[in-house]
Formats: sequence, structure tokens, C-alpha cells
Amino acid sequence: MEVLNNNLDGFTQSVSFKFAWETINPQYNKELSKVKATAKIPGFRKGKVSKKIIEQRYGRSILADLQSNAVQESWTHLLNDLALVPLSQPNLDMTKALKRGSDLELTFSFEVIPPFDLPEASTLEGEKEVWTVSSARIDKEVANLRDLHGEWIELKRRKKCRDGDLVTVSLNAFEGDEALENLNSPEEKVELGQQRIIPEIEKAIQGLKLTETFSVDYEFPEDHPNPEIAGKAIRFEGVVNNIQEKSPLDMEALIEKLPDESEEALRERLSNELKAQKEQESLMNLRTAVAKQLKEKSDFALPPAAVEDQTNARLHHQHNHAAGEACDHSHSDEEKQEAEEQAKSDLRFEAIVREYAKVNQIEVTDSDFTGRLLEMLRSAGEYGMQMIQFYQQPANRDRLKAMILDDKVVDSYIDAANFKENEQELGLEDEA
Repeated sequence: MEVLNNNLDGFTQSVSFKFAWETINPQYNKELSKVKATAKIPGFRKGKVSKKIIEQRYGRSILADLQSNAVQESWTHLLNDLALVPLSQPNLDMTKALKRGSDLELTFSFEVIPPFDLPEASTLEGEKEVWTVSSARIDKEVANLRDLHGEWIELKRRKKCRDGDLVTVSLNAFEGDEALENLNSPEEKVELGQQRIIPEIEKAIQGLKLTETFSVDYEFPEDHPNPEIAGKAIRFEGVVNNIQEKSPLDMEALIEKLPDESEEALRERLSNELKAQKEQESLMNLRTAVAKQLKEKSDFALPPAAVEDQTNARLHHQHNHAAGEACDHSHSDEEKQEAEEQAKSDLRFEAIVREYAKVNQIEVTDSDFTGRLLEMLRSAGEYGMQMIQFYQQPANRDRLKAMILDDKVVDSYIDAANFKENEQELGLEDEA
């Protein structure tokens, strides 16, 4: 294969390839030999058919397959080796089909973004947040762990229940004067503050003492999954049977339950985890801010067809989310303009990422992909298997790789910008 030319005219890139017959002929003869060895033609023994007859019957088909292979090889070379990024459906031009004894020439034409200047890192604004964790905050986290691993005990000093208590109640349900035994619960355990029961019932239990009663009217929604109670007004009558509070573990018992060897090691681990969490959140915010600046600082020309395609895709996506399939696919001028501006912004950012990665030799490795996927799985919980299946699909893997490349390029810009560090402390009342 020979690249005859690689020309850019405005937004149109044209790449021509030539496959000399001398390079095609060996493969052509090889395929003929394969067919000859297995062909079954009346009047000939298997494997004894002449080459001329094989060519008459199968030559065109073999040439068509070789031509298809040449087209695919050219396209792969264009994408991988020439590193071109088509932004429109490519047009394939072949003056004639592949014939025995003739060279094959073909040309791909498609829209691209012409060369442009990358934004300079020195023009970006921002700061890196560096976090420490206060001793008071660590005290609070340790206290939370002592409570979490503590034991339920009967109330000692209080009589009324409050948030954090485990209250056992008997519940009886009624629709009017009719008892609904299927909804009765003789021993319903409610951990106040966890919102795991009908909110009105939990609110009614708050502040009650042992043996005190309560009554709650509640109307179930029409779309409730249980058809027997959907849309019905139900009265719950209950009585408090037991109230327990958490007795925190002492430090020695807590350390025995955790992987840490000492209280000092526990406090250091908690500090590192909180620090890492806050710095990751800060980095994500900084990435968003830098990506926005990169988009705003770029105004290079874009292929009209690519902008139109991206705009229509955004409008279609917004339409489906806003109105479902019953919508009429009409858009206001304001919606179209907003979608077009966002499409241009996205296309420019994608171009910046690709060009910056190419210039600075930034790639997404298998290790990068696996690491990001593991991070996502850790927070996926019960949906982890579904996530694994989702990213087994090539298109979804490519999308995730594109997201990782975005982050790597933006991180490289952040490093090059040399932002000043802003020291922050995670205190007692701050969110983790």
C-alpha cells in the first residue's frame, strides 16, 4: 500500500491510496489455490479443477474480497498511522473496481478541523486546594465509628426517644373501620433518623415514652407497587414497646474490630482518607473550571456539517429527556442557538484534547482504563456486575477511554499552569 497524497483544502481532507497489482497478485493466487483445493465442480475430481476454470467461476468474487480488504486497510492506516479524525461521513472514490493485472487506487474525502493553535497553559486561572484535617474532625469521625460499632442497650437516663434510638413498635392498620391485618406489624423496629419507614410514622414516634400510643393517617400514592393499598387512605395505630440507645464501643474494643493496630494508626488512616476525598473533590472542580476556560479561549473554525450533526444530536437528546417519544420534534430558535453553541464548544474541546495528547504523547493505557473502572466499581455497590457488562461493549469502553483522556489532558494543563496552592482545613462542621 502506498499513500499517494494527503491534502487539506479548507475543511476537506482527501487521502489517496494505491495498491500495486504486484502486491495484490500473491494474495490473489493464494485465494485461488484455496478455492481450487475445495471446489466441487461437476465433471472434475476435487482439487483437480484447472486454474482457468477456477478463475472464471470465482475470480471476481476473490477480487471483490481483496478490494474490500484494501479499503479496510486504507481506512485503518488513515485513522491509526496518519492519526486523522474524520468529523463527517467519509466519501470513498474508486475510479474502477479491482481487476486482474491492474493497480487499485482509492480516495477518502471527509471533513476535519484545520490546524489551530492550542491554548497556552499560562493563560489559565485557578488554584490547587491542599487539605489538612483538624484534630476535632478526627475526634468526631472516631466517635462516629464507636457509635456505628456500638451495642443497643435499654435507655438509662432518658425516657423519651430521639434520633439515633432503636424503637420497637406495634402497628395496626385500618381503612376506615376495617382492620387490614396484612399491614399489621406486631414488632416493627425503627431506627429514628434513618428514614426507613413512612415519614409520618417516624415523626409521630419521635419524643414518645414506653407504652405511649400514636395514630397516623397516610394516603398511599396511586402508583404504589402494592395494588391492594395504592391510592388508599390508611390509618396506622401503634404503641411503643421498647426503646434502645447505642452504647459506643470503648477504644480498645473498636481497634479489635478494625484493621488498624492502634488508635494512632486509626486516626492517621481517617485523616488520610478524608484528605484524599477532599483533594479529589477539589481536583474535579478544578478540572471543570480549566476545561471551561479551554473552551472559552478557543475560537477556531469548525466544519459546518460537523457542527450541524452535533447540534441535531444534542437537540434530539434534549427532546427525548424533556418530553419522551410523544414529542413533535420542534425546537425554538433559542433552543437551536443554545444547542449550536454547546456543540461548537464540545467540538473545540474534543479537538484540543486530541491535539494536545498528540503533541505531548499522552495516551490512555490499559492500566488507566482498569484503574478508572475499579474506582467506579467501588462506588457502584450492587450494580457492579451491570457496570462490568456495560463496559464490555466496545462503544462504551471507547467513551470511558475518551473521558479518561479528557482528564489526563486537563491534568497536564493544570500541572503546566503551575497554579498556586491554597491550604484548606477540614473542620468539625465541614462536609467530607
